[in-house]
Amino acid sequence: MPKTVSMAVHLPASPARLYRMYLDPKQHAAFSGAPVTIAARVGAPFKAFSGGRSAARSCTSSRIV
Repeated sequence: MPKTVSMAVHLPASPARLYRMYLDPKQHAAFSGAPVTIAARVGAPFKAFSGGRSAARSCTSSRIV
């Protein structure tokens, strides 16, 4: 039977700042430790971890929960 793992962290930054960091390729690479392709526009490609993760942005909401 699968086990559920939950984790919560406190990041000392505002949600808006975290969102900007996520969408900036240089800052994203700095905290993830790997190069990334990302942009803020809908349909923009997202590629990370040598192509191990890829998608296209489907929205531009900055809402972080």
